[in-house]
Amino acid sequence: MTRRTIGTLVFALCIAVVGTGVVPADATAKIKASPITVLLSLQRTSATPGTPIHATVVFVNSSHRAVTVESCASNGWLFVGLSSARIPFTAITTMVACAATVHLRPGSTRFAVTVRTSYSQCGGRSRSITNPPCTPNGMPPLPAGRYHTDVQIIGVPSGTTMPRWIWVTLR
Repeated sequence: MTRRTIGTLVFALCIAVVGTGVVPADATAKIKASPITVLLSLQRTSATPGTPIHATVVFVNSSHRAVTVESCASNGWLFVGLSSARIPFTAITTMVACAATVHLRPGSTRFAVTVRTSYSQCGGRSRSITNPPCTPNGMPPLPAGRYHTDVQIIGVPSGTTMPRWIWVTLR
């Protein structure tokens, strides 16, 4: 091979590598994690099915600026429910159009929430474990058993640290 051919091959190889979107390892270190950490505490971890559990969700903002939750608060943006391997928690939201109204200031921001120990949806005609028939009072209580908390938040920055599960026993 001639010197010119080798130079052309090296040039072509460089173009191919750059064109594939290969990013140097140190460039990925510049991607910022979310400054938000979410914590959850429950008033109790045992309850009668159908009886609500009071809880607190704490957002810890480690930055020096307020962080806006990119969601319309009127639609609901913070949901805490109970899930199991057989029964998922599904957050139900509305579709109101409005600007983002929740701002998490630096430090800790607390929100009181209620964890329902009933299904998050009903209306099925059969004895479906995930969508049972509604009761005259609305959502039927979850069956007795062991569940874990399921926190669903709409509009927080990607990379937000979510809370660990808390196990709840319904008796």
